[in-house]
Amino acid sequence: MVALLFSVAVVLLGAAGSVMRMLRRTKKDRIDVYYQKVQDVEQRLLDSEDDVRAAQRELEQLKALAVQQLQEERLQANESFSIFLDLLHHQVARLEKRLGRASGAS
Repeated sequence: MVALLFSVAVVLLGAAGSVMRMLRRTKKDRIDVYYQKVQDVEQRLLDSEDDVRAAQRELEQLKALAVQQLQEERLQANESFSIFLDLLHHQVARLEKRLGRASGAS
């Protein structure tokens, strides 16, 4: 009887471990979507000041959504999230610099 209980416990712990790994992987995949969206904005042709401002708004909305998902525990507060925030802030700074150059040229 003890051996049966031990076997059941091992199987349940193994299954729980698998589920936890799957959930972590799902959260990791979600942050990858945010990386891609920042890259999409970076690669877009921004010909006018209005395009640059629209891209800034899009990035701010993306940040707000990511923070909301973090609060809802759909994303993990880990190094990947920090890298996402750094990437996003770097892109926003590049857009701000570009606006500064456009304003100086006018």
